Amino acid sequence: MVIGLPATLNNVNIVNDDSASFFVSGKQKKDLYKHQDYNIIKRLLDEGRIFFIESASRVEQIHELLDILYINGSMIAVLEGGATVAGSFFDANEIDQCMYFFSPILIGKGKNLIEGKGRHFITDSLKLYDVTHISLGQDILVSAYREPYQFEAM
Repeated sequence: MVIGLPATLNNVNIVNDDSASFFVSGKQKKDLYKHQDYNIIKRLLDEGRIFFIESASRVEQIHELLDILYINGSMIAVLEGGATVAGSFFDANEIDQCMYFFSPILIGKGKNLIEGKGRHFITDSLKLYDVTHISLGQDILVSAYREPYQFEAM
């Protein structure tokens, strides 16, 4: 799944991956024919691999996108992006598992891990469960879940 279309599609490997879908704002629909790689866009449209998100707010767009994925048979979506994308899914209450990579470097002032509306009080914060971590070279991967994992009895 790719949100948006790259400026150029020529020589972009994911375009040739039949399992890749692209999600574009409905407002951009009328401008697609002007895209420099319209021949590729036309093929993607013909193959049903471009979906248009018509909702107005980010939260509604995320719910619409996840509904489209579900209708098309996806049960799991991996979100890879920056603080704004993560914050949008956080605000939409659509994060079930968090996996963050940390690099042990100090750069001073920088971006938050998650942007978005946030929570005003610690008591309103999203508590994470089943937290694990592993070192990967110099980096650290931290994984946690929104709900405690329920083991099935055998």
